[in-house]
Amino acid sequence: MNKKLMAVAVAGALAAPAVAFAQASSVQISGRVVIGMDSYEAKGATAGATADLKSRTRIYDPGSRLVIQGTEPLGQGLTAYFYTETGFNADNGYNTGQAGTLNSNAGFFASRNAWLGIRGNWGALQFGRPNVFFTNGITHFSNLGASWAHQEPMLLTGILGRGMGPGVAKQPNTLTYITPVLGGITTWIHYSTNGTGSNNPASPGYATQESQGANLNTDAHLWAVSMVGRWGAWAGGLDWVKGWSNKPVGGTQGTSNAWKGHLGYTYQPGGKVAALYLRSNQEKGGSGLSAGLLSLGTDVSQNVWAVEWSHTWGNVQGMLTWAKANNISGCAVSATCDKTNATTWQVAARYLLSKRTWITAHWDATRNDANYNLDYVAGSMTSGAIANGADPRVVGIGITHFF
Repeated sequence: MNKKLMAVAVAGALAAPAVAFAQASSVQISGRVVIGMDSYEAKGATAGATADLKSRTRIYDPGSRLVIQGTEPLGQGLTAYFYTETGFNADNGYNTGQAGTLNSNAGFFASRNAWLGIRGNWGALQFGRPNVFFTNGITHFSNLGASWAHQEPMLLTGILGRGMGPGVAKQPNTLTYITPVLGGITTWIHYSTNGTGSNNPASPGYATQESQGANLNTDAHLWAVSMVGRWGAWAGGLDWVKGWSNKPVGGTQGTSNAWKGHLGYTYQPGGKVAALYLRSNQEKGGSGLSAGLLSLGTDVSQNVWAVEWSHTWGNVQGMLTWAKANNISGCAVSATCDKTNATTWQVAARYLLSKRTWITAHWDATRNDANYNLDYVAGSMTSGAIANGADPRVVGIGITHFF
């Protein structure tokens, strides 16, 4: 009998710390489901009608996700925190987009963002896969984004046609330091052992130190800084990123870099205007994503401008966006840079059923010059690689619900 009582007492003592930790921690489950129907086409290709994508009707999901996050007070002003974001496709239940292309943001746990860190009054230090440059700093800028029924223009985030984007988004293998708020400004400083090119390990452009074989250079890396501030009705920020690929044996190490500045003004609750400038560069071949445009030793760059407006009347929110990508400059063969510009527009309206649910109707159109191919590609929503000069157009309606 005494032995049984002793066993129970020991078991209780060993279980007590686990129970105490569980009670002190906080875990939350949230997310969103976004799904809709649209009509998509990309006509007017420079090569003629045989290169056009004819009109087709699509059921699509531009960014549904499940979020699990939590915190635990550690004492001495310290808090441990974690965040995992898993994408899923509510339209097909698989990890592919409209054209059957792999969507690296869906199909695996923590397929979007994930990190673990510790924070205090000195800031925060974390390891994981955060957004780098792609969306940092535009959260306050854009009222559109993937949370409505379609993607915002890719110009706003740097996913440009002809491979002119900096090649980063959700950056794997990243160490991040986040400063305290200083003068209304929060700063993120990122270092990653992945360099330029795709962030999808299945892609041939994937550049990381970890995957290099014997006698190959292991100097791929990336630095990025994002500064975002709020001052009353004003909000703005600066973002910079530069990535180095692994230097090839006997070759030149390519780099990609970009920076953007953005400023928004809320003139009344539910009413906002904003502007953005972005410059993207591919140096010494960069990530080499564009056949026929980039070549070893080439330094090419492109400038982008964008403005947007949104206003809410009761349960209705209207949104307008315009963006322009100028011609690429610096091509090894100057004629290759000719007619590499694009202009894009968005007109959209939400009907707000609640704070968490709304219906959206939208019209999106992009006009590409003869040697450019900007398209709506985020979340693998593209219906296939469009030809140079083709002008994608999307009309649709969708539903968004946050939980």
